[in-house]
Amino acid sequence: MNCLTVLLIRGRRRAAVEYAEAASARYSWLGTRFKYLSGREAAALRNLSWRRRALGDLVLAKDAALRANAILEELVKEVPDRFNFELADGLRVISAHTSALGMYEEACEIAFKSVSLYRSLSEVEPRRFRFDLALALIDHSRRLTDILSERALDTVKEGVEILKPLNDHCPGRYKSDYARGLQTQGDVKESVGDRQGAISDEVTVVGLWRELLPTAPDRYSGELAAALRTLGLRYRSDRIASKRFLASLTLSSSMRNYLS
Repeated sequence: MNCLTVLLIRGRRRAAVEYAEAASARYSWLGTRFKYLSGREAAALRNLSWRRRALGDLVLAKDAALRANAILEELVKEVPDRFNFELADGLRVISAHTSALGMYEEACEIAFKSVSLYRSLSEVEPRRFRFDLALALIDHSRRLTDILSERALDTVKEGVEILKPLNDHCPGRYKSDYARGLQTQGDVKESVGDRQGAISDEVTVVGLWRELLPTAPDRYSGELAAALRTLGLRYRSDRIASKRFLASLTLSSSMRNYLS
């Protein structure tokens, strides 16, 4: 267990940022002397970006992620097969930070670039990269939902369809990611008015978290509680919609009687 992990476990976020800053500075200095360590500098900067985000420093978080990807873009020119994955992953990080800043159009464009890179990698080595493609598609669907794009549902469905056979084959490895993917799919369905589809997905999500709970109660109890709450809200939303629909029918009938 390294020093940064200990700091995070103890909740010392500011100290974790300072440690991450020192690590990125150290690799930056080494990278000027040993080119092969530039990848380590990019990884350190990306880690710094998440530590800054945890403190709410979104602008500085995005800046660190952009600096990381600028390094990776140069490395890709020299060794594309080695650093394309890191570049795609870095774009996902930048997209997340950009979305958190409320810059939804830009975040969506960056997420699309990430998906394109993962798709290219998956076409060459599907067994190695299809899981990462699925996660990138699900992230992209969230960005598309932010801008009310009709493509959000097709995008998340593609990601979930990739995850389902992975979960069927190896549930111990993929079940939690499959549950989160279905959760996002339900959110997208809810946003386009498919309440029954959203409820159906959430019922499955609750079942998946129930299956995972005995394996790690501390890890999954919060996930199950959140899913149960979401399911309750979706049932409530569906009942309210049904009552409003019935009320509109009653009103229409009364109005027809009045007019006649």
